[in-house]
Amino acid sequence: MLLRRFKLPDHVKEIQPGLYAWKNPVNGFNVMIIHYSAHPDRDSSWVERVKKHYTTTAWEKEQEINFEVTAGGLQAFPKFKMDFIKQIAPNSNLPVIRSWDFGRVHPCVLWAQRWTNPLRLVILREYQGTNVELPELIATVKALSELYFKGFQFRDVCDPFSGSQRSDKAPLTAIEVLHQHNIFPVHPRYPKERGMTFLSFMVEKGMVWVNEKNCDIVREGFTGGYLIDEKTGQPKKDDFYIHSWDNLRYIVTAFFTLDEIVAESTKEKPQQLTIEEQIQRYIEEKVRSRLESESDVREDYT
Repeated sequence: MLLRRFKLPDHVKEIQPGLYAWKNPVNGFNVMIIHYSAHPDRDSSWVERVKKHYTTTAWEKEQEINFEVTAGGLQAFPKFKMDFIKQIAPNSNLPVIRSWDFGRVHPCVLWAQRWTNPLRLVILREYQGTNVELPELIATVKALSELYFKGFQFRDVCDPFSGSQRSDKAPLTAIEVLHQHNIFPVHPRYPKERGMTFLSFMVEKGMVWVNEKNCDIVREGFTGGYLIDEKTGQPKKDDFYIHSWDNLRYIVTAFFTLDEIVAESTKEKPQQLTIEEQIQRYIEEKVRSRLESESDVREDYT
């Protein structure tokens, strides 16, 4: 039996939804597991209100009792929060970035924008094919661009290394094929490896937003699909999530600089106080006000 992603033994007793008990047959201990759904007040509105204050990994482990969230490697973006996933419409005053990754099995393209004031990388849409040849990929991307981003200007980016490789099966490189379709991608200004540093820092500072619709792979990637190989310390090449991850790295190393990322992250932001901090501040202000009042009375008396 499964409680969310937690495997319960076959002899478990369901006391009520979200509350389960059983006896350990080895040591005779009574075991109980309690999911938040057992609480009558913790409904979907509670989840929506509270979940945004957790990182994805923390929520899965602490609330969903999911200890396999990083199975197969270390989660690359443990500080990605669910409130980074938003309902987003493209800014009509800005160009749309298309990032191309020429995966052999799963070629992938992301549509994104670079927003300013505040500085944000905004992922708007994704397309990932399966065993799709480049001409078909280009036709699909152009059709989707016309359908969902009609009237926008496009700025394309791709990996210059993979895009310039030749093979015996194709007389033209991927970049040369793009040129034939009037698509002229720029190339990252920094090594792809540095894109991991940029992206991690931006996620930590809340500077990466993902559209809640049409970005399933990117959303799943940030919430557990993007993994670091524990042996090499490099992104795990799983031939699925890796393509959109590479696309993200192309974007940040082509259209963002480290200086502007750091400058944006150090801007003073409104202080978010917990309930306890708000109460403490309220008490301090009351005490200060009372002391000032008593001081005025003493001065009048003297």
